[in-house]
Amino acid sequence: MGFLLVTLCVTVVYMPQGSSFPIFQSDTNTASYTSGSTYSEYWTTSPSTTGYASTGDTTSYSTAGPTSASGTTSSAESGTTAANGTTSSAESGTTAASGTTSSAESGTTAASGTTSSADSETNAASGTTSSAESGTTAAGGTTSSAESGTTAANGTTSSAESGTTAASGTTSSADSGTTAASGTTSSAESGTTAAGGTTTQASNATEPSAQGDTTDNSE
Repeated sequence: MGFLLVTLCVTVVYMPQGSSFPIFQSDTNTASYTSGSTYSEYWTTSPSTTGYASTGDTTSYSTAGPTSASGTTSSAESGTTAANGTTSSAESGTTAASGTTSSAESGTTAASGTTSSADSETNAASGTTSSAESGTTAAGGTTSSAESGTTAANGTTSSAESGTTAASGTTSSADSGTTAASGTTSSAESGTTAAGGTTTQASNATEPSAQGDTTDNSE
């Protein structure tokens, strides 16, 4: 009893770009086909150097940066973007859902928060940190160009060094100054202002009484 060896040859007909007639070609590159995907001789995603583009996702010049559903990763290196979030030029930055991380290095942004050019800082929910180094912003607070400054809820710290601002208080250009609730400390050095009081350009001045003002008590 003999054996019959049958060799099957699969012929693919396709139309190359710029051609007016079909070309018959034997297709041996079966490994390039992926289940559920459509193989095209000419990529429609440009430029595409590695892998396939998922449906609904856009990847442009992406290096080692995974993008989840409906997210876009652009020029990202080792950055992860959560659902509906965008990571742009981020290095080792993580963005939570609906948050945006831009040019962030080792910065973490909580839900609905934005981190811009931040180094090693943490933002709580709905807080924004801009060019902050080692600064922490509580919920609803904003820290701008702060170094080692802490801002409580709904408070703002601007260009503060080692300054602490209580709830609903604002500290601006303060060095080692503490402001109580609803108080404002401006350009204060080692000065303490009680609730409802304002200390301006004070050095080593203490105002314990409420609703009082101290102005230029540096002497």
